[in-house]
Amino acid sequence: APTGAVPDGFRASASAKGRPSRSCSASTGATGCTITGLASKVAYAVSVVAWSDPAGPSTPVVVSNVRPR
Repeated sequence: APTGAVPDGFRASASAKGRPSRSCSASTGATGCTITGLASKVAYAVSVVAWSDPAGPSTPVVVSNVRPR
């Protein structure tokens, strides 16, 4: 969502070389979601995009080298 806009929700996605991408979504009022099916000790890039209507999606925030335990 654009700066200052209240998001209607967000989507988080995780990807790693040679692994299927996984994601989760949440709607208004949620403070998180759980990405399931990730492999232990594999480095993932996780991106989060918020959206609001009618503004549309935000610029993705990406964190690299996330490793589930």
